[in-house]
Amino acid sequence: MAPVFFSRLKFIALLFCGLILGKSTVLAQCGVEDIIITDWCENTYANWSFDNPTPDASYIWYGYVDPTTLVPADFDANGILIPTAGIPRYDSTDATDFYTPFRVKEANVGTFLNLTYQKIISSTILDYTGISPTLTPKPANTTFEVDFTLTEAIRLNSIKVPVVLSSPTDLYKLQVSFGTSAGPGSAVYEFSGLSATNVGGNNYIVEVPVNYNLGVGAQTLVVNTNPTGSTANVVDNVLFSNAPITPSTGGAIEFGVGAGTVNGGTHSVVYDWDYTIVCEPLNAGESNLTTAGCCVVPPSAGGGLSFTVVNDIIVDGGPVDAEMSIAGGEPTSYYAWYLNGVFQPGVSGVGPSFKTWDNNETGVYEMREVLDPSRVPGDLDNPGCYSTTNVLIQDQLITLNIDGAPLNNPICLGDEYDLSVTGTNNATWTATNGILTNYIGTSTTYSGTGTGSGLVEVTGVVTSNNLLLDGDFSSGNESNFFTDYSVV
Repeated sequence: MAPVFFSRLKFIALLFCGLILGKSTVLAQCGVEDIIITDWCENTYANWSFDNPTPDASYIWYGYVDPTTLVPADFDANGILIPTAGIPRYDSTDATDFYTPFRVKEANVGTFLNLTYQKIISSTILDYTGISPTLTPKPANTTFEVDFTLTEAIRLNSIKVPVVLSSPTDLYKLQVSFGTSAGPGSAVYEFSGLSATNVGGNNYIVEVPVNYNLGVGAQTLVVNTNPTGSTANVVDNVLFSNAPITPSTGGAIEFGVGAGTVNGGTHSVVYDWDYTIVCEPLNAGESNLTTAGCCVVPPSAGGGLSFTVVNDIIVDGGPVDAEMSIAGGEPTSYYAWYLNGVFQPGVSGVGPSFKTWDNNETGVYEMREVLDPSRVPGDLDNPGCYSTTNVLIQDQLITLNIDGAPLNNPICLGDEYDLSVTGTNNATWTATNGILTNYIGTSTTYSGTGTGSGLVEVTGVVTSNNLLLDGDFSSGNESNFFTDYSVV
């Protein structure tokens, strides 16, 4: 969240498009999945869309690289491909389709384009809240072990362990390792009941950071209640569920029948296994140049449209309008207005008369220009076929109030105005040709000290929402996206 009073945000985001569909098959959950490929018309956008996307996946998109040529030095410690001048990173997004962050032209790429992506899957299993196990104290042992098998390499981010803490404000310790208690794994984690979740009485669920990479095959997770390297207390007890871990198959982590803690029989002491799978880089498939059904791109595409706004900060629904007009575009084009992503047909149409709009609602206003009106509404949903620009009309977040004023106008030397501000508890006042009784606070009194005009200005600090809207390429922003942000 950004603290801000008045801010001005210029926002240009040129969105993307494509046409004909093709399909390629690549390896998904790090297994098999289909990618629908949208071919590109000259000066528009290539598109790849996952036909049956993996839940909880995100994607990092790169320029083309042959995955068979990659070596371990091409990846960071977490298995993520390191971008280079020859392998640019275009975006990181959880969107299930991806548009090129540039308009594709034959002169630049030839007649086809292929990209490389790396999929990252975030998962949690053995959800404590979903299982709602009945927990039973178990006489404290030094270690507790869980056997499991990995069908994919993972990074285990954290686990949760139910424990008993007789003195919740004291400092306790736990450690997670693999193989044995002396094996590699997490750092010693110190905690108290204040950082754990109470589940009744002196029973707590503690989330232990692990942050360790594990390979495919049989594994043993060890919860060590008395690790070396810390003088914190040993937990008073570890809690077991009364039911064994349910055997699972089909995910990256598999538990067989009877799986559970070695010391505790088949009863679980570990929940909410939060882990990440980083798949190997794959090619998305070739998107080809096409001439079928292509539109003519407006000459203004790429930054030729711009907003001029009078009153870009208003009271939402209040008496003052934001007065908006568009510079650029062709005289016979179709101009479509959008407010917060919703098409506004009543103020949209053909010709320059539809390039202005006065409105008293706050939000993101967008203008889309389609060169050929006969292709509306289809081209309005095809980002490669329209030019666009947008602007944020902000809500006036603080208000200056005149609580008392002298009867005479103009005022005389020594006359006073009583002023206050609402909408913020953190206000700063300035004045010309006069003095103030308070320069910080929600109220002050102004006294004139000289002839001529005087100006009183108040700046308030408030917590706004995110003003940098849609700040990546996942919704089709072009590479010349920029913002201009200032505090007044």
